[in-house]
Amino acid sequence: MVGDLRSAVCHARHPHVAPSNATAARVVRELERYLEDAEFRFTIPLAPRGTDFQQRVWTAIRAIPLRESRTYGEIARAVRTAPRAIGQACGANPIALVIPCHRVVGSGGSLGGFMGADDGGPIAIKRWLLAHEGYRFGR
Repeated sequence: MVGDLRSAVCHARHPHVAPSNATAARVVRELERYLEDAEFRFTIPLAPRGTDFQQRVWTAIRAIPLRESRTYGEIARAVRTAPRAIGQACGANPIALVIPCHRVVGSGGSLGGFMGADDGGPIAIKRWLLAHEGYRFGR
């Protein structure tokens, strides 16, 4: 699955390159649909590799509804760990749009990190994804 996602991302960056198999083609179609309509729900089968702890965190993150967020602390309380561990699990997420780590934010209105960064391009992407999904900043 992760290899298929990499193929799909390669296709998104290089549209002249066809997806390498049917699953990668499906991933490309679903990513395009999400980018056109944030309400689109991914149906690709999920089988990300991760520790039992990471799997628990990713399950909690997938439960965050569209247009909403949860803080690292809220997710930490739900899975009985520390907020920093939630950030580490987010950073290990191999399928960041499908498991929407961008919906996990810092306390006090900060965006927190994204894609291993605390500022710059990745945070701009996180802000864009949240805005695309109709998230209301500053509530």
